[in-house]
Amino acid sequence: MPDVIMDSFQTYYGLDWLSMLIGFYGTWLITEQNRKGFLFLIVSVILAAITAVIANQFGFIVANMINACIATRGFFKWKTIEIKELK
Repeated sequence: MPDVIMDSFQTYYGLDWLSMLIGFYGTWLITEQNRKGFLFLIVSVILAAITAVIANQFGFIVANMINACIATRGFFKWKTIEIKELK
């Protein structure tokens, strides 16, 4: 099993692992209501799309580009949550 993981670094230059880690961090930031999480997600899906190009997985290329568009939309639609006091 460790050989398979090490081989993936040679095949995909570690982009798949980097994409995963950046994507998890971006998701974490969003759950903490931090808008910067969307930027991390956009970088993550771009790295994943590059990995998909290397792997000749065209469906994943399209899926990652759609995810990048959704994350971009979320970034621009982000609204801060305001707590209104009840009077």
